[in-house]
Amino acid sequence: MVNLISGIAEIVDMLFLHNHLNLFIPSVFMVQIGMAFTLSNRFSVMYMQLENTVEERNQLLAQIKTMLSRTAVVPKSMAKGSLSLDIISGRAFLDNNDLTLAQKEFAVLLLLMQNEDKAISVDFLYESVWKAPLGDNISAVISAIYRLRKKIKNSGYQIAVSRGKGYIFERI
Repeated sequence: MVNLISGIAEIVDMLFLHNHLNLFIPSVFMVQIGMAFTLSNRFSVMYMQLENTVEERNQLLAQIKTMLSRTAVVPKSMAKGSLSLDIISGRAFLDNNDLTLAQKEFAVLLLLMQNEDKAISVDFLYESVWKAPLGDNISAVISAIYRLRKKIKNSGYQIAVSRGKGYIFERI
């Protein structure tokens, strides 16, 4: 975490010293309640509001530290038996063979794997992955689960359903 904050401090220093607002800020992958997102846009907006004073620069660093303390750094990979996820690239592997998952399938699998042996409701799955209220879109979740079940069937894990509770990623 210290390296991450010092890296962000370097970026802020560079932006502060060079006053180059269009400079690309590297993405920092974070997870909060199983959803991956980047903070770089927030940092850019905050920086553009500065008037280039040291005090404002220090306030920005304090805000960044506060944001980082509310989130957890995403691991680069995750494995359960012969099933592994490369979280950075968004790819899943079974016995080192690429499962070729769609982006939404990967997000659903990641969320379920992070919550192994816990029931995840259809509403929560949809809202977390599709970033919208479920409404009448239950078929999107059902289809993604169907495709995932076929792709992970030889992994030693399954996606079970618990009536009224949701889907559970569990060892067979």
